[in-house]
Amino acid sequence: MSSAFFTVRGAFAEALIQTPAQTEGPYYPDHLPLDQDNDLLIINDSITPAVGQIAWVSGRVLDASGSPIRGAVVEIWQADDHGAYIHSRSPIANRDVNFQGYGKFETASSGEYLFRTVKPGLYPGRTRHVHMIVNVPGRSKLTTQLYVQGEPQNNSDGVLSGIRDAAAKSSVVVPWTAIESSQIGELAARFDIVLGLTPEDAPAGPKPTIAKRSAVVNAAAFQQGVAPGAWISIFGDNLAASTRTWNAADIVDGKLPASLDGVSVTIDNKPAAIQFISPTQIKTPTPNTGSQRSTLLSTCVLFVSRPSRSFTC
Repeated sequence: MSSAFFTVRGAFAEALIQTPAQTEGPYYPDHLPLDQDNDLLIINDSITPAVGQIAWVSGRVLDASGSPIRGAVVEIWQADDHGAYIHSRSPIANRDVNFQGYGKFETASSGEYLFRTVKPGLYPGRTRHVHMIVNVPGRSKLTTQLYVQGEPQNNSDGVLSGIRDAAAKSSVVVPWTAIESSQIGELAARFDIVLGLTPEDAPAGPKPTIAKRSAVVNAAAFQQGVAPGAWISIFGDNLAASTRTWNAADIVDGKLPASLDGVSVTIDNKPAAIQFISPTQIKTPTPNTGSQRSTLLSTCVLFVSRPSRSFTC
């Protein structure tokens, strides 16, 4: 039974986790610098760089189906090596005048963004973190924060601890790893930002809602067109009350679970196994009905038992 379990799990990529929204905090620059590019180490044509351990922060901005978003404007701001912000009420006054402190980057078709900065300093009451805002035309902006994996202060940080969902919390804490080719100890941090539904897709209440665009896609390539027997991802909102993947205890007598925490999917009147659930995504293999169609099977009904709700996807 264990052998079959691990073989199936390795057949597809990890499920996407929507990046959680977090507080903007009190230190968004009250006077934006004239230089607002993505290199926070050098201000304009200065020849004096900022002090601190150089870090390259990069990643992609993705929609709920995993597709890259073009034209997303990513803003970052953070404390310098001393723990000071470019803000008149910064908790640390000894600011590095050579540190830009704020930058922005607009993504191209790949959804990629990149910043050169320093590993953020510490100030009383917080762990190391980078503030981020993502603005995409036609969507609500996302405000979040990025953290340094392994920091002792992470365990006591009030903002980070405020993220109750374990998977969502883990998604914003990433390794800042040494770049092997660097002779000056530079770091690299990779942080993909996954946006939720667009405003027109957002649900008005607690009822489960399927996203209107890219709602049901192939789970391996995140593309439209799903054949019988293929793995699919269903995207939406209020799809489940918890976030988890099936485990060995869910597999009984060699049978994959037909529901997780009260969530089940029926396709063409046949129950589908449930591999992953979250409020915004469900992953399941489609039952092999013998149909040769390359499009999604005709009827997909999702049941959420707590509260009891169902809808067609």
